[in-house]
Amino acid sequence: MTTINRYTELVKENGLNEQDTFAAFDIIMDGKSELDDLILFLEALNDNGINQNHVLGAVNIMRQKMIAVDVPIESIDTCGTGGDGKFTLNVSTAVAFVLSALDIPIAKHGNKSITSNCGSADVLKALGINIDMQIDKISECIEKTGICFMFAPNHHPAMKHVAEARQILGKKGVKTIFNMLGPLLNPGNVKKQIIGVFSSEIQKIYKEVFNKSSDKKAFIVYGADGMDEISTEGNNKIA
Repeated sequence: MTTINRYTELVKENGLNEQDTFAAFDIIMDGKSELDDLILFLEALNDNGINQNHVLGAVNIMRQKMIAVDVPIESIDTCGTGGDGKFTLNVSTAVAFVLSALDIPIAKHGNKSITSNCGSADVLKALGINIDMQIDKISECIEKTGICFMFAPNHHPAMKHVAEARQILGKKGVKTIFNMLGPLLNPGNVKKQIIGVFSSEIQKIYKEVFNKSSDKKAFIVYGADGMDEISTEGNNKIA
């Protein structure tokens, strides 16, 4: 039995706590888990229910491996989870431009599509924006223009170890814990966020995670019609 399989068994027994998750993701993000074993681990998390301890454990180890950026203290990130299956335009990316035009500094974190047709990075690249800007230039970019984009793979190089597993599961329409982690891993360590989430369960988890981060403020939004944005078609829940 490989080391990661030990944690898969703990998941199935509902015994994976924050410390165990930290240890499991340390193995994963170091590229020490086999592809098939990693897929089984991620599927087990989904099947048995992802909770706040899993999210906190994963986020804590991934922040240690992150390449950070200095951004203004008032910066906001609009990065959401994605994954609602509604195939809307990239709302959080559009909102980032609107807020920046109102002189609110935006430190936007994002990626290419995993579970949808088009992610924030895909949109920006199509608009001719350099999503692969040198990391040491990003701070200067937000200082001069009021907005920057931090392309997740450039700041989370350890994510290369899970890319294939995510794509395999994504093609099956399976969302993993990594869909939940992105908005919690802003490389600028922003203190203010607007986050759209794809389920009320994730909204509850995020609320608990942010309650443990007293220096951060966030609106966590779930559209009652299943949209991971504020919806115009019904009631919305905002934590």
